[in-house]
Amino acid sequence: MAQGKLKRAVCHGPQVLINGDLLRGKNATGFVSFAKTCFNAGSYADEPLVVDGNLITSRQPGDLAIFTTAFSLGWAWVDPKRRYLEETDRHASGGKHC
Repeated sequence: MAQGKLKRAVCHGPQVLINGDLLRGKNATGFVSFAKTCFNAGSYADEPLVVDGNLITSRQPGDLAIFTTAFSLGWAWVDPKRRYLEETDRHASGGKHC
């Protein structure tokens, strides 16, 4: 994380970051079953997508359309202050979440 490289994690992927103590002080999301663990490691948001600097996280496979759109557009680099991507965002593709 300190190298500034873009990091992406979806579903249970943020647990790897937690185990490596890389989520401390970061806003993130992930699968609801470990929301408390994620919150204790940094900050948890029940959103389809959370961007915090060079970290992009998403909750579940149903969020993959918005997740892949975000990192393909390089949102963590373009607008680091933007934390959430709305489902209605004009760049987001896909329909309802699972």
